[in-house]
Amino acid sequence: MMNWLRERNLTLQVADWMREQIASGAWQAGSKLPNEQELCESLSVSRGTLRNSLLMLEREGFLSRRQGLGTFVRKDLMLDNNLNLIFGTKARIRSTGMEPGLAQLNVERVIPSQEVASALDLNPGEEVILVERVHTANGVKAVYSKDYLPLQLFSHYPNGIPSTQTLRNVLESGSLVHFMQKDLGVQFYHSRVIIQPENASNDIAELLDIHPGTAIMRYEQVSNDPSEKSILYSLEYCVGKAAILNISRIIALPSNKAHN
Repeated sequence: MMNWLRERNLTLQVADWMREQIASGAWQAGSKLPNEQELCESLSVSRGTLRNSLLMLEREGFLSRRQGLGTFVRKDLMLDNNLNLIFGTKARIRSTGMEPGLAQLNVERVIPSQEVASALDLNPGEEVILVERVHTANGVKAVYSKDYLPLQLFSHYPNGIPSTQTLRNVLESGSLVHFMQKDLGVQFYHSRVIIQPENASNDIAELLDIHPGTAIMRYEQVSNDPSEKSILYSLEYCVGKAAILNISRIIALPSNKAHN
């Protein structure tokens, strides 16, 4: 049983790494992947693990296999706001062909609302790190985001938490997801997302430089690690192209018990 669990965990890690290659543009749409031997050697995994990861991404609609030619990133793959990928807002904006930027950044320790505390399985009064940002696309304000991180994730820091200036420096040059993976050792497994249209409140309108009542999209997301522990609660308010959705759907084959 333990060997099976370790193999499954490794398969998920390899799949996450491949999704990141696609999301970052390292593997362009239509490009051919390195052959299996090269990937196995570079990732130090077995051929069986690699093939399971490739199959996972093929079923998700990111890859296609061509008999006798190899495995390719799908040409028709759209990364702008692809709901099958977990990656940073900067990478998502960049994947649409626009240049991301930050118009506003605030990092602080706060006691979250009951809703946030419940989503992160925290006790009443437990503090979190709140990261607030206003993202731009080609210089135009496009996304207002609020990310809540449990303090436990920072337990390996000498003082229990990095300085707000350290976090600011990291987020100005990179993404929150990458920071959590690289610096905090967090492994993302899946996220649950609630998406709903709404009209911009006065506060949101002021932050995004739009008129109150403008149609926007609100994303509420809870991300979990492989143990199903909640590691990130996010709220995003998107306007314009940043609100476009791209969903890859897989046809469900009927079971033997299905009836027409």
